[in-house]
Amino acid sequence: GEGGAAAAAAAALCLFGDGAVRAPAFPRAARERFFDAQRAVLDGKAAELAAAASNEGAARFARGVAAAVDGERDPRCLLRALGAARGCGRAADTIGWGDAGAAAGLAAALSPYFPVSFVAPARNPHGVTAVGLREALRAALTAAPELASEALDLALECLRDTGASPDEIGEALTLAARAAEVCPEASLEATAEELMKAVAAVASMAPAPAAAAAQRLAARAWHRRVACARGLRIAARAATASP
Repeated sequence: GEGGAAAAAAAALCLFGDGAVRAPAFPRAARERFFDAQRAVLDGKAAELAAAASNEGAARFARGVAAAVDGERDPRCLLRALGAARGCGRAADTIGWGDAGAAAGLAAALSPYFPVSFVAPARNPHGVTAVGLREALRAALTAAPELASEALDLALECLRDTGASPDEIGEALTLAARAAEVCPEASLEATAEELMKAVAAVASMAPAPAAAAAQRLAARAWHRRVACARGLRIAARAATASP
């Protein structure tokens, strides 16, 4: 009944909010189960009920996810943690963050994993791949508009790095493309010029015809989401194209 659901929500908040449970101290298998349970809570109704009871939105859950993912090195656990982070962002998109700094705190906890540098072992018995981790990280960083704003800044930081590899540049442009579709208009307007310059720089070095395609998109109306996102995706492909 309603009382039981409220009690379950309160229990979920105690377990998964504010970093009350120190997941990094658990053995690997226990961390996997913890992240799975955390994601299940955030994908369900418990987060909504807990937020209604506490008037704090998703902030406490965001702090809990950030504390749990901090320093995670096992790719199996990280993949699950990124799923929990995505669930937190989606919950916040429905119930609000409740704290203006919560999204930034969660993005900061995820930022050390970007760009993904994972190389799967030869036999890869657990099936975790670099492609899967990259997609999970992008999904987490763009699960809510406030997170997507942070993701744009993260992508730009990588694009400013003169030592970034073509793969890293491509990953940054791909993240920026996803974020451009989700972030608030003000964030897109604030970064559009710098994103355009990044695409132009890629176009100047990439082989044809990728260079020509990226250059055309660099001259388009960058305050339009669709044009911006499409240009970034074309530039991402151009960045990693073979000469």
